[in-house]
Amino acid sequence: MIVLSKKKAKFYWYKKNEFSDKNFRISINKNYLYETIDFKYLEKDSVVGSFSNIHQCHYDIIPLHKSAKISIRANVPSYLKDKVYIAKLKNDKYYYFGGKWENNFLTAKIGEFGDFAVVADTITPTIKGVNLYPGKTIKKQRTIKYIIDDKESGIKKFTASLNGKWILMEYDHKRKLIKYDFNDLIVKGENVFLLEVEDMVGNLKNYNAKFNY
Repeated sequence: MIVLSKKKAKFYWYKKNEFSDKNFRISINKNYLYETIDFKYLEKDSVVGSFSNIHQCHYDIIPLHKSAKISIRANVPSYLKDKVYIAKLKNDKYYYFGGKWENNFLTAKIGEFGDFAVVADTITPTIKGVNLYPGKTIKKQRTIKYIIDDKESGIKKFTASLNGKWILMEYDHKRKLIKYDFNDLIVKGENVFLLEVEDMVGNLKNYNAKFNY
């Protein structure tokens, strides 16, 4: 990978530290570092899928006591402005850190050092039935289970209803499983289950299943 810029600075734990380059900025408040460090920064060529160069912000083996603020300059088409975010690149994967626009810079808080870039998410979340599907007839089943996932920015929230009334579904984040235990909202005959899932940049996935009980 081509290195476009290489710089360093002394960061002191007991005072506010700020560093800026042409396409990158970082600000760390006083007492947000555990100790004084020799901060190292590299700007590296972009990779496929990113809208900015890769910015190596020190080393992720060095912990932060509290979050720092970084800003990355990015040239993003207007139709994608609300779909991009700052991500950490590690082991060929992107990890979401969010972002808000400040002029031509996307800004986010990071809780760790590492390699960061601006990437986009235009893909809607996925919804997969575990024990329910459209047209199913159930008799002894007492739960509704679905797997929800988003491989880009991640799941922000979901909303579900049964026969027009909101229902609370348990969310097992590790298993990506949501579950609802039947109560008196289910009726004899046809029932309608609706689910809406939203990812961190606002992509929506809507799902509905009519089933008989």
